[in-house]
Amino acid sequence: DADLPLAIDVVCDMVTSALLRNADVENERGVILEEIAMHDDDPGDVVHDEFAKALLGDSPLGRPILGTVASIKALSRDVINGYYRECYRPDATVVTAAGNLDHDDVVRMVTEAYQLAGVYTDQSALPVAPRIGATALAPAGGVALVTRPTEQANLVLGMPGIPRTDDRRFAYRALRAWLHALRDRLTVESAAKFAAQLPELLRLGEGEARGGGAM
Repeated sequence: DADLPLAIDVVCDMVTSALLRNADVENERGVILEEIAMHDDDPGDVVHDEFAKALLGDSPLGRPILGTVASIKALSRDVINGYYRECYRPDATVVTAAGNLDHDDVVRMVTEAYQLAGVYTDQSALPVAPRIGATALAPAGGVALVTRPTEQANLVLGMPGIPRTDDRRFAYRALRAWLHALRDRLTVESAAKFAAQLPELLRLGEGEARGGGAM
């Protein structure tokens, strides 16, 4: 807690005053392109990207987090800086701190850091309310197949789950924890018997199959 003022100063400086120099953007562009290449070489990663695309379609949730080679190459420093200036604002920021801290002290130091940076202009801003009752995303569904000459097959089965406000979410979490614990204890014979029951269990749990578990 003695280093809290320094921590707040450093973090707020990163949020409000990043330089985003052209050289830094180009360096990071190369790093991300390498990450995309490594990601594409891992069938376990590819199958989950294809699953998200098949289930969620052309929505932000259905697109790869890393982006694509084309989108990363197309990003300019000006586009990144414009997004940064538009979205990384105090009124759109949530500050979380834990430990031997005083709430009022944290609020005061964060406020002072933003004021010092000259970006704390809207003191009446409130957090965005949870999107409870918003229009649900209509899953696209379908089958996606990626053929590669590998020795291992990766399969993902999934379907829409229950909303976070549904009381059944607690039962679902218990089932998910049980499935994850069970998959590490099964013998080959037991796994074969369990596999026959798994579709029904997953239907009841409304989860996504992954290595004998659900998520």
